[in-house]
Amino acid sequence: MTKFWSQMSLPTRKIRRRMAGCAVPVAALVAVSVLAISGSSAIQPHATSRSARVPESAVSRPAVGGRLATIDTPPTRKASSTVRTPPAARRAVPAGAEQVVPASSEPLPPPGSDPLAACSTPANGTANPATQQEFVTRIVGTWLVCSQPTFFGTAEVGVQITSDGHWAKLLRNSAGQLVASSGDRDEGTWKVVDVSDMNGGPTYQLNFVIPVIGGTAISIPTFAKSVTRMYLDNEGVYTANYVATSEQVVPAN
Repeated sequence: MTKFWSQMSLPTRKIRRRMAGCAVPVAALVAVSVLAISGSSAIQPHATSRSARVPESAVSRPAVGGRLATIDTPPTRKASSTVRTPPAARRAVPAGAEQVVPASSEPLPPPGSDPLAACSTPANGTANPATQQEFVTRIVGTWLVCSQPTFFGTAEVGVQITSDGHWAKLLRNSAGQLVASSGDRDEGTWKVVDVSDMNGGPTYQLNFVIPVIGGTAISIPTFAKSVTRMYLDNEGVYTANYVATSEQVVPAN
């Protein structure tokens, strides 16, 4: 062995000496490295792939008040499919259902104007008389019907109610003037009946008596608040609106 060592060149002998002196440390270093590698694999979490992105809704904010707050993507609002419809048209209310206010004295349409224009004017509620005398003052006059059939179920142009207790249907003669009809069913007497007790407020019934046939047409008139217009309801059989006119009624020929 001495001879073999001595026969080696100096560089070769230095290398062999270094390897012999470091045999144990190298083995230990390898073992430590293996343990370090395996230990780091068990402790360190696996790296997340860049291609596998975490959804935004799963990202957590710092805890607020002891609870974990998550960032949620706001949901997209869908367009509403609900179509709002305008409110339903107000139906005619029977007398006594609305608040009754004292009637105001309204002037008649001036001569030469078209009284039927008041047929399309909004009523803005009712202004029914507070007393029977006021009711009589309101109904007495010359009235043109807004449309046919009339309150009587016929095709006359209006009705005249006079202060002496008489009523008559109105027609037009060949000259276009208003005339009172004298037919058996076209005239008679009228009477007012106080029915306030049954309606919870000042309410008055108007009876159109037809003596020839012994019949009576009954109505509880209501009056528009914003215009001189009277609504007659023949117990649900025929209804009609009437507007006041200053036009004179001429005697029938």
